[in-house]
Amino acid sequence: LFFNTPHMKTVALDAATGEEIWIFDPAEYNEGQVFRSRSRGVVYWEDESGNNQRIFNAVRDRVYAIDALTGKLIEPFGQDSESSFIDLRKDLPVPPELADIEITTQGAVYKNYLIIPGRQGEGNTSTPGDIRAYNALTGEFEWIFNTIPLEGQYGYDTWEFEENMHYGAAKPWGGITIDEGRGWVFAATGSAAGEFIYGGAREGE
Repeated sequence: LFFNTPHMKTVALDAATGEEIWIFDPAEYNEGQVFRSRSRGVVYWEDESGNNQRIFNAVRDRVYAIDALTGKLIEPFGQDSESSFIDLRKDLPVPPELADIEITTQGAVYKNYLIIPGRQGEGNTSTPGDIRAYNALTGEFEWIFNTIPLEGQYGYDTWEFEENMHYGAAKPWGGITIDEGRGWVFAATGSAAGEFIYGGAREGE
């Protein structure tokens, strides 16, 4: 039985006896910083041969891959060969240093994809709430779906974007559902943020 604590530690128990098997503490890999958050579970994945069993735990803006049998951090894992985690501030249409994202509902797996939703704010400088997929074995970035379309994407011409206006959010903070038969991701999003009080600049489809 795998679950998270309020301090985002991941715990494995023997489901028959309740005996503790291991605890993974993300603070050990983040300079001792303890992060307290809401967490709606963890994600399990194994490859097609039933090997490489792992637990994915998203802690604020990082995703750690944990060996499901030992509780040890899997390294390397992430966007490059020296990473210890997926950095969710990257791979967005904003500079990483400006991205503010927290995962409260963990992602989902489809085949070898780890698909990540997000919880971003809805203020004047909110980070886009785009949906991203990463390789479940390596952590490498695979694809992105922009919930607020970029130029050249479907729906862009319906937005009537205004100059000097920030557009963000439109995030699936409640999680995603996957139709495995068709390979479709279903995601319900919150509102787009185009200035917090006045909503007239976020009328696009």
